[in-house]
Amino acid sequence: MVISLNMERAARDRMSVQVSPLAELMACLHVLAEPDHHPESRRWVDGVRARLSPPLWAEIFRFGPLWARYRMRLFYPADRRGPDSLGEQIASLASAAPDRFVPLAAHAIRGRDLGFSTAADVLADQTWVAECHRRSFNRGELASSLVADPAAFAADLADVLLACEREFFAEEWLALEPRLVRAAEIIEERVKTWGPLPAVESVSGMASSRGSTSTVFFDKLQTASGAVDEHGLILVPSVRAWPHVMVKLDPGLPVVVQYLVSEVRGEASAQSQTQLRRRLFALAEPGRWELCRHLIGEPITTRELAVRTGLSEPAVSRHLSALRNAGLVSSQRDGRQVFHRMHTASILHLGQDVLSALIR
Repeated sequence: MVISLNMERAARDRMSVQVSPLAELMACLHVLAEPDHHPESRRWVDGVRARLSPPLWAEIFRFGPLWARYRMRLFYPADRRGPDSLGEQIASLASAAPDRFVPLAAHAIRGRDLGFSTAADVLADQTWVAECHRRSFNRGELASSLVADPAAFAADLADVLLACEREFFAEEWLALEPRLVRAAEIIEERVKTWGPLPAVESVSGMASSRGSTSTVFFDKLQTASGAVDEHGLILVPSVRAWPHVMVKLDPGLPVVVQYLVSEVRGEASAQSQTQLRRRLFALAEPGRWELCRHLIGEPITTRELAVRTGLSEPAVSRHLSALRNAGLVSSQRDGRQVFHRMHTASILHLGQDVLSALIR
């Protein structure tokens, strides 16, 4: 499953790279609200939780659906004019016209695009509120509060975001902003020198043109398609969004791609679904388990593996080829012999890779 983004109309002057404190705060809140999905951030989560007041933590949970998997579009930049301060971005969110705020909030609370384009649409068809109640108590209560008083809902949300800035995010932003600025500069330079499509393709290992000259495909556990139009494309770097690369395709707004600083700077690389399946399939073959036990202990030749396992050398070679193609085994020549060894780090990280693929 993929998200396909048509880039035919993505001219350089229709693109921008923006460092957004509000988008990064939203990424932080997602991790805080769903820590089990982010075991790599457990120490950070514990540190922030220890600083949060109980009332703010309760509000972060209450508004949690807005920064769950779907992500409310209003947390991302609305135009290509450039960055604002966090306070200005929060004020802009809270003062958004009802016909923009209410549908986008409703879509996020439900966790999918409901097709609403105006506030009247949301208020006239409240079957979605019942759907939210069936999905979870928290989503149902949040949906009910939105339709009861959209203005109060927006004001309460703004108060929560400002409290987050006071209690933890102002300090967090001081540490994160320089990394985000540098990542943005890298992609800005790529847009200028490589062009729009190669630059967007380069933001993540999950993105690929697959040989196309007009479309970038994002390897996600969902299927969607969209195109860059007159509203343009905004690229938003993030540290705390890992491992999620977000692609937002809301009508009437610029397309947004929130990408990961770590991938741009070569600090980490998210396994694609294809790579991950290849590794799992390679290990799922029962005959390879015995081979893996020997490969993980020391460098070993094909002949010695055949002797130890009782397999023929051609059979061992086929198994080694599958493991090598999956990136689990390396082979190195030493004189007339070739020695093979397991990549223990790949095995160690496999569980985290599976979790990342499932939630991104």
